[in-house]
Amino acid sequence: MLDTLFLHHLDTIVSQGCCDPTCTEDHRDGMWFIPWCHPDKGIRFGVALNDSAELPGGMGLLGLFCWTCRTQLAQVALAEPLQPPLPDCGHRAAVDIGYSAGHILGRCHQCQHPFFEKPVAAYVEEPD
Repeated sequence: MLDTLFLHHLDTIVSQGCCDPTCTEDHRDGMWFIPWCHPDKGIRFGVALNDSAELPGGMGLLGLFCWTCRTQLAQVALAEPLQPPLPDCGHRAAVDIGYSAGHILGRCHQCQHPFFEKPVAAYVEEPD
């Protein structure tokens, strides 16, 4: 299982600029998760409540997987639980998941219609 990404992790990744080797721009305002195994196929996601003793409670977890081969790409901590949304555009296919300004964004991979935006959790150590 991959380490869980929190707000400071995603902010650090975005501050380093675009990591897409085919892109010629230096994006620093956000990013999209792209499966390295099937870059043009989009993402499937799963949601769960945090039941881990090692992570602060009350947050949701968003698991990101390749649409084609289901390889896990990342796990992102959300500041609040996410009910499994479906795109309201009518497509039931892969999605694009992005990050910008402290929020995870979901849009339909086929038509780019946005269908959710949720704040990413900041990591807070629990007192002993």
